[in-house]
Amino acid sequence: MVERVEREGKDRDYQFKKLKLMEGKFKMSSLFFKRVSFAGIVIIGLCLCIFFSASDANAQFRRGRYTLTGSLNWEYETYSYEDNKTTRERVRFLQNYNLNLAGNIIDPRLVTFNAGLTYRLDDADTEDSSRTPQSSNDKSSSLNYNLSLSFFPRSWYPFKIYGSRSTVDTTSRYYPSTTTTNTSYGGEMLIRFTRLPEVSMNYSATNSKTENPLYQSEFQNTYYSITLSKRLEGLWDSYITGGHASSTTDDIAARTKTTNNVYYFNESSQISKTTSLGVSALLNEYKSESPSSASESQYASFNATLSMQPSKRFRHGYAYDYSGSESSSTTGAKSETTTNTLSGNAYYLILREWPIDGRFRYSMTDSSNADAAAAAKNTSTDTLDAAANTSWKISKDLSSAASMAYYTQDTSGSEGGGSTDRLDTAMNAGWAVNKNLSTSASLAYYTEDISGSTGDSSSKSIAGTASAGYSTPIKFLNFRSGYTIGYSSVSQEPGDDTKTTTHALNVGVGSSYKGRNLSATGDYNFTYTTSTTGDDGETHTVSLSAVDTHLPRTVINASADWYLGTAATILSTSKSNTRSAALSLTNDYFSNTLINASAKYVETHTETGQISTAYQAGSYTDNRPVLGAVATGSSETKTLSANANIDRYLGRFGRLSLKGSYLKTDKTNEIIGGYAETITTKTMEASHYMWWTRRLSSEVSYTKVDTTNDRDNSITSSVTTTESAVLNYRLGKWSVNANYKYILTEEIGAEREEQTFILGISRTFRLFL
Repeated sequence: MVERVEREGKDRDYQFKKLKLMEGKFKMSSLFFKRVSFAGIVIIGLCLCIFFSASDANAQFRRGRYTLTGSLNWEYETYSYEDNKTTRERVRFLQNYNLNLAGNIIDPRLVTFNAGLTYRLDDADTEDSSRTPQSSNDKSSSLNYNLSLSFFPRSWYPFKIYGSRSTVDTTSRYYPSTTTTNTSYGGEMLIRFTRLPEVSMNYSATNSKTENPLYQSEFQNTYYSITLSKRLEGLWDSYITGGHASSTTDDIAARTKTTNNVYYFNESSQISKTTSLGVSALLNEYKSESPSSASESQYASFNATLSMQPSKRFRHGYAYDYSGSESSSTTGAKSETTTNTLSGNAYYLILREWPIDGRFRYSMTDSSNADAAAAAKNTSTDTLDAAANTSWKISKDLSSAASMAYYTQDTSGSEGGGSTDRLDTAMNAGWAVNKNLSTSASLAYYTEDISGSTGDSSSKSIAGTASAGYSTPIKFLNFRSGYTIGYSSVSQEPGDDTKTTTHALNVGVGSSYKGRNLSATGDYNFTYTTSTTGDDGETHTVSLSAVDTHLPRTVINASADWYLGTAATILSTSKSNTRSAALSLTNDYFSNTLINASAKYVETHTETGQISTAYQAGSYTDNRPVLGAVATGSSETKTLSANANIDRYLGRFGRLSLKGSYLKTDKTNEIIGGYAETITTKTMEASHYMWWTRRLSSEVSYTKVDTTNDRDNSITSSVTTTESAVLNYRLGKWSVNANYKYILTEEIGAEREEQTFILGISRTFRLFL
């Protein structure tokens, strides 16, 4: 007994000291209460009364029936703006108060509740020389409260009711005063049964109203849903869900109303260890009403899937889908669409190294539209899509693969319809001749036939590739090469034939020397194309890259590309030339310092020349009309970019970051109306983050962006300097932060200056009562 009395006495002394310390934390400067509203004072007083009236017993703080949480926030801001013509100043004070009480009534198994109250006031005085009148007081206040009650939350039949209301008032000399009120309420209920399906119900309603002297609006939204679900265990293990949901939106001011009803059903069954079945159905009804018209639509869908795996070597599955839609309106428009789809897939492992898989999909779509043109009133489309793939390993060093895809679409059942048939096949093989030499080859064939009311056309193409890779006895050196030839033919009626042949060659070499952590690669690609249309051309591409990690904890990447392309048509010829080079470096040798740097140069040159304009429409052998003359000339673009940044951790002195970037773009255009332009952008950034103590931190930053644009000797420039500082201080649950930002923009003949200072104080608390 004596020990218990002594322990309770110590607890009271400890609690008394704790409350005294908390009382000291609430002492605030009177500066921030000069503009605190009456409602804010009431809420603050309520918070402090509840906060200091907590029980002395420590157990009551931890095991109480009620939990009170809340937050207080004040923010004071000054802003100024000045340029050659305008000055603007603003003083703003923002207040936020929040209280939330949660607990239970009589017993947590009977009723639990959650109640909240939030108040916000934003008060600003503005002086703007560009407006009339120049001064204005802008206020925005909002009050929000909510309450929810949960009955029998731990039983088999819990239900919940809730409601909330928020009001926002805004006033200004520049805009009409506006009041917006949002009210919402609803309920949720869950009923569990031992043998019957589980029932879940939900209802909610929302009303939003906005009023001002010039405009009024009001919206009402309601939502209702009921869901039934049940797991059936027996011969089959099944889970079934179904339900109905309805939503309504009513625009009272515009006298429009929309209603959406959804009915759905889902079932999934595990028939056996290797067989599963799934079924789903959906019906959606939509209605829209307005004073001038009304419309409604329906959408229905059904899906069934069956998956089977009789053995580890064989599995297959099938699916059936149906969808139908219908819409109509008072204007007489009516349309209907139905689609039936059957699909399947299969996989079979013929031998250990010989799998084969395939798929198919067949769909039928019928649609009608009373308002469409005569040729599109009724349409019918049948589509079949099938594919098969296989691969096999003939021996340890020889492997191959093949694929085939077929697609056909028939619209002959529609007015003006036609058909499309497409076949795509491919084969490839790879052979590792020895440990140093490997080869591969592929062959692809493609054909397509199209027929319709506008004419028939057919196209064919065939392409073959061959490549080889060779590693020299020197372990760090290897070669690779490849050759591709492609041929395509297109026939069109009425019209002409087009035939195109493409040759492509690529050669590459690579090396890697692990002893010095050095690797390099080089590639050359050449493509030559000839066509009966006259679109002949060639392209050359050279690329080089190197990676060096010889320096400790340093990675260097270097690359270069060169591209040359030419093309010729009946009217013109064009040449394009692109060169680029890039270099990057990353170093983290020092554990507290990271260095990144990169640079890139890109040059693009294009020339366009006119061949002839003597041809007239109908004078060429294939009746191809001449579209007109082509402008001649050249254009060139050069871009140089570079950036670097250093991040260094200074231990007790925080973290320092330095960044810099440079971008220069030169453009020259010698075509009709040409120009010459140079754009240069230089950016410099510096920032420092520092933890002075466990409670005090700061961050300062400086940014300068210098942009110059020289277009035909007409120079424009802009320099933007940004300075910012942030100071944060935390003491328990109190937080104080100060932000300062200064922006100076200098242009030729103009200057803009902005300054912003924000001081914020916030407090959060949590009490167990």
